[in-house]
Amino acid sequence: MSRKPFSLGPIARLSLGLAALSLSLLMIGDFLFGLGANDALVVQQLRKRLTETVATQSIVLIEQDNEAALGKTLNRVLTANPDMRSLGVRRADGSLLIERGDHNTHWQLRDSTRSSLDQVSVPIYANQAQWGQLEISFVPTAKPGLLDLIRQP
Repeated sequence: MSRKPFSLGPIARLSLGLAALSLSLLMIGDFLFGLGANDALVVQQLRKRLTETVATQSIVLIEQDNEAALGKTLNRVLTANPDMRSLGVRRADGSLLIERGDHNTHWQLRDSTRSSLDQVSVPIYANQAQWGQLEISFVPTAKPGLLDLIRQP
């Protein structure tokens, strides 16, 4: 009686089949319903909340005409968040009221373009009118690719 060099028993075949079926269902669920974690979406939500919080603090200080406290607040925010490169508060006329970090170098977004994951602009309203905008430049997120997939699957 000759034996095959590599053969799986019925229990091993059933186990492999169930594992493959489970993996296939997880992949289909992730594709159709987004069951897996999307890192870019998580980063976007965190940056959005952080920017809204800083904008709210800035509005209060701008309405009080307290530029010194605004500068200190932006300094603390910048030092507490290592993924931030720079912050700037720009008036509606385009002049920069205050900046922290090298904002002129890091800020690439122009008026006609919308905020991105790395460049976020939030309008600031004071006394029922748009006073200006808060601009935050973040460290660029990793570009999707094979190297990024290997680093963070």
